[in-house]
Amino acid sequence: LLFSVVLLILILSGSYQLVGTTFTPYTFGFVLLTIPFWLIQGGTEELVTRGWLLPVMAEKSNKIIAIVVSSSLFGLLHMFNSGFTMQSLIDLILFGVLETFYIIKTDNLWGAAGIHGAWNFAQGNIFGVLVSGSTTGSSLLQFAPGSGPDWLTGGSFGAEGSIVCTLVMLVTILILAYQLRKSGKLFTKKPTEKPAEAESNNL
Repeated sequence: LLFSVVLLILILSGSYQLVGTTFTPYTFGFVLLTIPFWLIQGGTEELVTRGWLLPVMAEKSNKIIAIVVSSSLFGLLHMFNSGFTMQSLIDLILFGVLETFYIIKTDNLWGAAGIHGAWNFAQGNIFGVLVSGSTTGSSLLQFAPGSGPDWLTGGSFGAEGSIVCTLVMLVTILILAYQLRKSGKLFTKKPTEKPAEAESNNL
């Protein structure tokens, strides 16, 4: 759903267009076989950055630093990908923040891995768009960028390196932040223990 919104805005702005479709038994079989790959690939990155680094950093520093460091590392893991730009780095960091807020909200790393895998699967094997600068073989649909500027289309990194992706990520993060703030899960301090004397005075 998240990536579909990104692509829909790009289509409506004239930045992307449908250039082909491939609905054959081979394509359907190939697309289905990629699902476990995307779940493993996305799950591995989530395990390293959000499952391990995030709680370790939160324990040693604080939650804000942990989110910044883990999300930045996630973005920098893609720095050698084709078409990597400062815009794509920003989008990847924002995706990391989004995933972190989801984990804080649900306490579910598996769900974050699912979102990550579904995001890449939709890009590469449903819509035929570059996934972080890489092609993924067969897809049901094939969308391609037009002649617009790279900051709008994402250039050779793909749609997830566009300003449209930035805006969709920001809106989603704000929605999650609002939900977390209402539930009291965002940036809450650990309760301090009352001294024994103070507790006896309150009895």
